[in-house]
Amino acid sequence: MLYSEFESSQDTIRLAPISNLQEPRTITAIPHTPLWGISASLSPDGQQVAYVVLPPTVPDPERAANDQAEVWVQPLAGGEPRRLAQNADVRVAPVWSPDGGALVFQNLSQESNSLTLFRVNVSDGSVSVLATLDGAAAPLPLAFAPNGGRFYVAQSSEGAADLLAIDTADGSVRTVTRIAGGRARGWRLSPDGLSMALVHQNRDQEWEVAIASLSGGSVSRLGSRAIPSGQVLFGPVWHSQQPLLSVGAAPGGGGGVLNLPLSDEGEERLPGPAQGFDVPLAWSPNGDYLVVQQFSEYPPQRRPNLYLLTTSGERQRLAEESEVTFIGWLGSAE
Repeated sequence: MLYSEFESSQDTIRLAPISNLQEPRTITAIPHTPLWGISASLSPDGQQVAYVVLPPTVPDPERAANDQAEVWVQPLAGGEPRRLAQNADVRVAPVWSPDGGALVFQNLSQESNSLTLFRVNVSDGSVSVLATLDGAAAPLPLAFAPNGGRFYVAQSSEGAADLLAIDTADGSVRTVTRIAGGRARGWRLSPDGLSMALVHQNRDQEWEVAIASLSGGSVSRLGSRAIPSGQVLFGPVWHSQQPLLSVGAAPGGGGGVLNLPLSDEGEERLPGPAQGFDVPLAWSPNGDYLVVQQFSEYPPQRRPNLYLLTTSGERQRLAEESEVTFIGWLGSAE
């Protein structure tokens, strides 16, 4: 598994085998502006990692964070990293195209209240505008469609959340669906690329797990009885081998991750931590392991720790005494 380890003036990307998490291989160390870590993503073939970084020489990090970060790619097998682009938002990781040939990154302008999505060719570094969204509220680039023909973005609107689809050929934007209610987060494209899962607050301020069809825009909700009323939900995460979603819930309820089958039957809760609660991040490709963030309290007051869980509930902490961020899985479970 690939992760980054944060330090005040540099981040280190490491690759750890499941058989020995405490003996990772260092891929690269990346200097950055003090206290502003990188945002990274793994290529579809698992051969490269892309990241945005705020250079150490930036004079005003608070202002520069929206549009002065750089986009780099680093081969995991070794070698020098390549800078592909500039003028990126450091808070959002680049999004890979399905074939690994391009990246999408965002530039957020506070002056014009607009979001510009750029597409950069990985082979030659050529950059073009994918789309500009004026008046975008809390926009979030999500993923490409499996065929690369559309790019999905979520954004907040008055009393709702919009899921947008951008045509990658001409940059036209259409609304796939609007989900009424309060906050929405955790948008995740399904493994088959046909739907998007998320958690959100409905009009009654209760949290729900929703699944939006990307073809027709219809929205269904998991009505599992395992979701206690009054709990805040986190996630969701698609299981890599089974038709189910994993979500975190807090406070109370034991703190363990909820596995919710799409059939609404046979739900289960994984064993939780002795204190706090787990938020799922990603299942391994073979479905044997789940990476979670473990929070010690709700509302969170401290940064979470990263743990690896087995399906039986055994847990192992990753990089103890360090602040780490999960990037991705390599192979069946590496």
